[in-house]
Amino acid sequence: MPGKDGAVPAGYRTVHDASGFSIVLPDWMADMGRAYDATSRNFEGNGLKLMVDWTVGAGDSALADWQDSERTQNWANYKRIQLKGITYRDWTNAADWEWTYGSSTTNHSLNRGFVTGNGKYGYALYWTSTDADWNSAANTAARTIAFATFQPAP
Repeated sequence: MPGKDGAVPAGYRTVHDASGFSIVLPDWMADMGRAYDATSRNFEGNGLKLMVDWTVGAGDSALADWQDSERTQNWANYKRIQLKGITYRDWTNAADWEWTYGSSTTNHSLNRGFVTGNGKYGYALYWTSTDADWNSAANTAARTIAFATFQPAP
């Protein structure tokens, strides 16, 4: 975790995106650039993937958005772990959707959606790795530190 003085832990760096968000990630997570469009960014390393996705003008409910998305998913062997509304730091319009899926390899995903700036932005921090590597110390630390340090665009 970042120190009380806000220092970035050894082996991590702060990523500042041109859209305005920032996040602290391990040095081993490479910036892969845009994901599917200009409002998404991919990071990968150590078998762990993070897609930061955002929209200007968020919907009314992060939970309802994930519930709608779950109804239309079509992953092989999909198994929900959790789908619930949460409070993520100061953001009360937030939800976690976590699941496993896959045919030859079981993958594990957690998609945390939340609304910032009184609805100005909707963000998703979408993590994926193999289920076998999900709880490794390095991957767990990467998720924990990233969740603790994410800062939305102003």
